[in-house]
Amino acid sequence: MHVHYSHLAGFFALAPWILLAKSRWVLTLHSVKLFDECDRGPSWRRQLVRKLLRRFALIVCVRQGVADKIRHLDLPDVATLIMPAFLPPSFAERESTLLAADLREKIVHCRKTGALLLFCAAYKLGAAYGKDDVYGVEMLVDLLIDVGRQISRQIFLVVMISYQPVGASALAAERIAHRSAGIDYLQVDLRVDEPLVPGLVVADAFLRPSREDGDSVAIREALDLGCPVWASDAVERPSGCVVFPLGDRKEALRSLQTFLNGLPPEPVMDRSRDPDMSQYRDFIARLLGRSKDDSAPR
Repeated sequence: MHVHYSHLAGFFALAPWILLAKSRWVLTLHSVKLFDECDRGPSWRRQLVRKLLRRFALIVCVRQGVADKIRHLDLPDVATLIMPAFLPPSFAERESTLLAADLREKIVHCRKTGALLLFCAAYKLGAAYGKDDVYGVEMLVDLLIDVGRQISRQIFLVVMISYQPVGASALAAERIAHRSAGIDYLQVDLRVDEPLVPGLVVADAFLRPSREDGDSVAIREALDLGCPVWASDAVERPSGCVVFPLGDRKEALRSLQTFLNGLPPEPVMDRSRDPDMSQYRDFIARLLGRSKDDSAPR
């Protein structure tokens, strides 16, 4: 079973399957949201969550903050493991031909002119999970408008969006277009349902100013490819990120300017190394009760 940003009602709906299962399951958790809702409610909620979680043999948490929540519930019969919900991008996923032809042309133009090529990603624009501008794209555009006045390079921001903007998301897209219109040093390109990984291969940096996050697989993909990352402190971030405080715009602006000024004129990342699968093989070995993974290479 895999729970990602699940609310309590959704988790409780699974109770019959969890309680009647003949074997114990493995649960992966991406977010503390389930526990935050539990803590805000009556005591019976916490008791029921503990009862359901005790039916699992192993709970895999994608970061330390989620594991801490599990440990506070005192589940002595349930093993807990921290494991990012992430596999390093394969070589096939890195191919630039996966990007649209017009975007590839713009990337080539950035390389010829020395413009900063920045990528960010969002499932959707606008509000979600109870927060406005949940992925921080509108905030990011405002920051780049201010920062762009202080740095000497043109900025090309590519926003990879998972879902076509409709309704409130479409209005957010219009606000972004309106704010960036007429800014000669900033170009914003909103792309829908295009792969992020090939962009990270050529990007100068990946920006993640989100107000809510689970494990942020996109950050781990960027780091694995050697792409510099600037991210909010909305949740615990992997080591290697430059992290800025969400609640302090002045500090966020200073942090972004310092980050961008510190980027090299051209990317110098090693994008050719083989994906490191050792920690995932060790994880499978632990599930199988082995001291090491002696299965065939895969």
